[in-house]
Amino acid sequence: METTIEKYRKLSLEIILMLSKDNYNEAYKILEDREVIITELGRNGKIKQFKDEYKKQAVYIFDDNIKEFIEVKMNQVKKEIKEYQVKQKGNFIYASLKKENLNLFSKKI
Repeated sequence: METTIEKYRKLSLEIILMLSKDNYNEAYKILEDREVIITELGRNGKIKQFKDEYKKQAVYIFDDNIKEFIEVKMNQVKKEIKEYQVKQKGNFIYASLKKENLNLFSKKI
């Protein structure tokens, strides 16, 4: 069981490293590797022992860091999307106003 928890810890540290470098594709691959470990433990019936070691060795701290990092990045992306939408609306309104002002002969004189 010791080697499995160490592999899990090592993969968690690699995920944190990849996320800090903005290398999301590599982080995703490592997350899949970690998921394989958990799946194998579930099949072998050793998941209870793993959970005990997980709590005992405080590996959950790494998972909390990963979760927090992802949440921060998600909030940044949401903010960028909102700012982009505001700019797009502003550009659309500006372009519409310019079109209306350019149409000098739309009214009968």
